[in-house]
Amino acid sequence: MEKRYDRIHYMDTRAVGDPVAVWKLINEGIVSFDDDLSPKTETKQFIADKSEREFVSSYKPSFKYSAELDHTDPVSEKLYEVGADQKVGVSCDIVTIDLWTLAAGTCTARKGNYNLIPSKAGSGEAGGALKMEGTLTQSGDLIKGTWTVATSTFTPAV
Repeated sequence: MEKRYDRIHYMDTRAVGDPVAVWKLINEGIVSFDDDLSPKTETKQFIADKSEREFVSSYKPSFKYSAELDHTDPVSEKLYEVGADQKVGVSCDIVTIDLWTLAAGTCTARKGNYNLIPSKAGSGEAGGALKMEGTLTQSGDLIKGTWTVATSTFTPAV
């Protein structure tokens, strides 16, 4: 049975306008990072069927996150700044990696582009950690490929 730490995520934290991806592990300060596929379904009943059938027609995937600010971590800082500065239209690439598929230095991976939608940028109890929450909603289709561990490089499947 695979564990949560066997499915990891990297975020491209590059500055706006920078042509080179800067992949950072989504980990420090992130206490939950849950995916939600939000499938859209349709039901149909064909003439020879006694009951309806349900079909998945599309998905509206997202990650819901809960985090504590670690200003030294680029992912945590990016999530904080988008919310604290109330920026709109910010997106980033995220690669999800299945570590249990590791063979010859590469793993199965999926890359997607996500809109950053913070809902809390600085909450918490007095004396407690500064907490952040929000959603990263997928924009467009996932690209399946591989992740090269040694170089932190995503390569799309052919």
